[in-house]
Amino acid sequence: MKVGSFVICVDDTNWSSDVHENFNKLPVKGQLYIVSEIHPNYASKEGPPGVSVEGIVGKMHTIKTYWGQRLSIEWHFKIRRFKEIDLLSNSVELIEEVENEEQVIETEAELIK
Repeated sequence: MKVGSFVICVDDTNWSSDVHENFNKLPVKGQLYIVSEIHPNYASKEGPPGVSVEGIVGKMHTIKTYWGQRLSIEWHFKIRRFKEIDLLSNSVELIEEVENEEQVIETEAELIK
């Protein structure tokens, strides 16, 4: 996943109690988003990164990193809440599905004649 990737929200449950105070809105399962920023895991070297998406704004806050530095960062989401998708390959599959459906309709129409 990288900045500019298309992602779909796969988990919009179990939010912390203060989440509505920190974002203008929340992602919705099944909705498509574009990654605007990837955030390193500042709390641990081994943890997964976080992600911000276009259209959803997080408040800025100050954190203390695992190496002791203070940083001002935007609230963001756990990357596990999103799955990267390839719109081009999904579009090709959709076009093939529509073409197959059209062939079935033509075949059924011929059988009715």
